[in-house]
Amino acid sequence: MLDEPVNDQEFRRGVRLLLEAGADVAPRMPDELRDLFEELRYAMCGVTVR
Repeated sequence: MLDEPVNDQEFRRGVRLLLEAGADVAPRMPDELRDLFEELRYAMCGVTVR
């Protein structure tokens, strides 16, 4: 998938699925993992966190 940067639709779909599935458990994640999860969520919205 990473070899085809022109068509990242499938990658984005996978990330959205991960974010949707992890939303319920995110509050119980260890701090570092939760921060990375939130950063990914914001990145999908086009927001730079750092």
